[in-house]
Amino acid sequence: MAIEICLRGLPHERHHQSHLHLDLDEDPPMPLQRFRFGCRTGRDGLIAELHAMRAAGVRHIGLQLRQNRRPLTETLQEIAAYVLPHFTQKERVHPSERLCSA
Repeated sequence: MAIEICLRGLPHERHHQSHLHLDLDEDPPMPLQRFRFGCRTGRDGLIAELHAMRAAGVRHIGLQLRQNRRPLTETLQEIAAYVLPHFTQKERVHPSERLCSA
């Protein structure tokens, strides 16, 4: 299962993309632990990592959940409820920069 997240920028910006193999831990403040092409972390670490990737110019992020240890439904519900809102209403970003899932 994979989720594609779009962090759209302005039309004149170069768009970079990346993929992240994610193992989302059930403990929200669990610190980020990197592994090849991905990380294990709680939702707080995922939010911080996505902000850092956007600041570095990444505008499309694919979350690969094959290595995720939790039930897929539970993981997707947590991402939808706690992670995605950080990239939509809270930041009051221009509509062209909003996070969207495909």
